[in-house]
Amino acid sequence: MSDTDAQPAAVLEVLTPPAGCTISAQELATQRDRLRALAPFLTEVARANGVLELTFADDIDRSFIDELIAVEERCCSFLGFAYEDETHRPTITANAENEDALDHFVPHRDS
Repeated sequence: MSDTDAQPAAVLEVLTPPAGCTISAQELATQRDRLRALAPFLTEVARANGVLELTFADDIDRSFIDELIAVEERCCSFLGFAYEDETHRPTITANAENEDALDHFVPHRDS
């Protein structure tokens, strides 16, 4: 997988949920705060072929990632979520039809 060329600290700014997501406005605000808290720990972003991998620093509080994944699994059943303990890497997968939803987890580019 290739890394995006955006800055990792800019990642994880979800302003609106992707089509098909059932998250409420209040849950979205809470999830946005959770994502902002995770951003300083983000060390690498890789995306290719419907798979997004986010790598976090070793000192990340795993409970933040667990809650992030739990919320996303409830509201975005069309995405797949996994977490690799050893590398502190959550992986989000989408089929071709829903791949645009991954954009909600990667840095926005000003181009």
